[in-house]
Amino acid sequence: MRRVALATLSLFIALLLASGIATAMTFEWGDYINLAGVKLTKESQDCVECHLRATPFIVYDWYKSKHRIVGVGCYECHAAQPGTRPDVFEHYGYYITLVVTPKQCGRCHPSIAEEFQKSVHAFAGLHAYALSEFPAYWTIVAAQFGWTEDFKLPKEYIVTEWVPEIVREFTGDNEYGKEVLYGDPTNAIIPYNPLGLDIDNYRVTKALYIWGIRGCLGCHGVRLDVKDAFAYPSLDELMKYMKEGKAPDKVIFDPAFVTNHGIGRVNPDGSLGSCEACHPYHSFSVKIARKGAYQACGRCHTGPDHPNDEQWSKSVHGAIFWGEAEDWDWDKPVNNWVPGRDFRAPTCVTCHMAAVYNERGEVKYASSHDVAIISKFKLGRWLVTLPRLPGLPDPAFPGATATQPAVFKSPTTGEEIKLVYPEPDWKARRQRAIDMCAQCHTKRYAASWLKTYDWMIILVDYMRDKYVLDIVTKLQEKGLFTPMDKWIVRNLGAMANRPTKMSAAHFGPDFVWWEGIMHFAEKIEEWLIDLYERPAIRKKAPEIIEEIEHILPWLKEQFEGETGATGATATMSKVEKELVVSEIEKTVNTLITQLPEVKEYVKKIEGSEAKEAIVKPLVTDVPVKTDGAVKVLKVDVGEEGGSTNALASLLALAFGMVAFAVRRVA
Repeated sequence: MRRVALATLSLFIALLLASGIATAMTFEWGDYINLAGVKLTKESQDCVECHLRATPFIVYDWYKSKHRIVGVGCYECHAAQPGTRPDVFEHYGYYITLVVTPKQCGRCHPSIAEEFQKSVHAFAGLHAYALSEFPAYWTIVAAQFGWTEDFKLPKEYIVTEWVPEIVREFTGDNEYGKEVLYGDPTNAIIPYNPLGLDIDNYRVTKALYIWGIRGCLGCHGVRLDVKDAFAYPSLDELMKYMKEGKAPDKVIFDPAFVTNHGIGRVNPDGSLGSCEACHPYHSFSVKIARKGAYQACGRCHTGPDHPNDEQWSKSVHGAIFWGEAEDWDWDKPVNNWVPGRDFRAPTCVTCHMAAVYNERGEVKYASSHDVAIISKFKLGRWLVTLPRLPGLPDPAFPGATATQPAVFKSPTTGEEIKLVYPEPDWKARRQRAIDMCAQCHTKRYAASWLKTYDWMIILVDYMRDKYVLDIVTKLQEKGLFTPMDKWIVRNLGAMANRPTKMSAAHFGPDFVWWEGIMHFAEKIEEWLIDLYERPAIRKKAPEIIEEIEHILPWLKEQFEGETGATGATATMSKVEKELVVSEIEKTVNTLITQLPEVKEYVKKIEGSEAKEAIVKPLVTDVPVKTDGAVKVLKVDVGEEGGSTNALASLLALAFGMVAFAVRRVA
């Protein structure tokens, strides 16, 4: 009996333990977290127990992850030694950082971190910061309105001007803006304004920069260094901690920066990139990254300047995905996610990152975090299209020459990084692309697609170089390149040239033609016609006019007409010309009829000696037919102090214009 009882008790304990372990290994949303059987370090155990009360969702999210299954907790990722970077702080006896960087991820994933650090993704933040238009193209926006770096919004506008009168009656003039901005509950949590903005110091360029941080740099990544990103009572105090090898009890990031997860973020430890851009914390799901065409990747690779998501979605690949994706296996381990077995059509990750298998299902090329691993050309910076050669300077960065790369120096560590293309070169990348496509297609099919793509690129580059960039250079030399031209040309590149090239790679027919080459051609034509009609260019740079006429050979004839006449009259029929002449004759007769009254009016003015005499305006409407539309010329004279000579001159001008028009039309 005793043995039976012991056996029963043992079985019960075994079942209980098995139940606990099973619960720990599988988790459904809505379940209570059971940490039984989860092996964590003491530090991470302390973190989890406290954050179950403070931030339970974060713990639930982590509990779903593979990190939890293998015993990786909070401390293993967030731990840092004091003095190693400026954002280390002491948190309940532990030294940690808020921002986790690829260097920290590389403790467990060294090869992936190394691949990623060399990738175009990791350099995305530096690409943005290297632009002459940085930050966030504010120079382009500001130039349109004449804003300088020191231009501020008036304090009166912020606190009262935009507030409805009925609201001011309740709050008191000059107090509403202060109450809304400084009475907000967020001030009790963080007492610093983004980028130091204040009612008395609302610099427009800083506000534009914030839009860029949330926009452009939301994908490209911000620079999280002491100078730019920390809102701290004293930066000197923070640096003192660094020199002494200590850590403060808190580190406060500027509110504008702290929420940034851009993939090319420049981190306080000098590393580049952000793993959570594609693997959102704290589950760090592989599934999200693999389905990424409309999730992880599509978060940034979308919209008019890089519609990769939309292009792929309208391809045959996208059609298969949308029809079957829920049946595919998205959670297989890296280098064991096989096309045909686990999924049927490629997403972004399949082509740009996933392992490539031979006909026996063996790994031929390992998975890579260099997302350009199959890319022959550099397309991201639309001003250049170059084959990717190992060690070739990245032309996106100022200071790079044909042989010398630009060098990035970390603002926190001083470490220098040469901005060059990583290995391998374009031939190896192209071979991988062929073998990748050949997993589902024949090599002939793959080669046909890739070869055709190359020859498509040439035409777009020619249009860019000869029809856009050559004109830009000449306009700049003549001082005729306006802020609006800069905006237009930027969009010609980023929202027409680059998407057109991308469309040729992503199989979406409509994006190749109507939203691709046709859109690019249309936008070039619109800009050139605008330049052609500008008086300043016609006067100061006739060679540009000639070049535009060479690019658009039909334009001169349409603008001047077959006989050299300008405007719509050049192509008028005989009947149309007779109608215009008739209208002009009526106008002449009207002027002749009014002439005695005008003479009497002039005589009256000349005879008046009253200094206070006010000459009433005399307005004459002269309809003139131009480009198919009747426009009215108003001749307005007789302001105070006006002379009869001026009046007579304007009347003569009106008659002269009518006579000229009659001769011109006839």
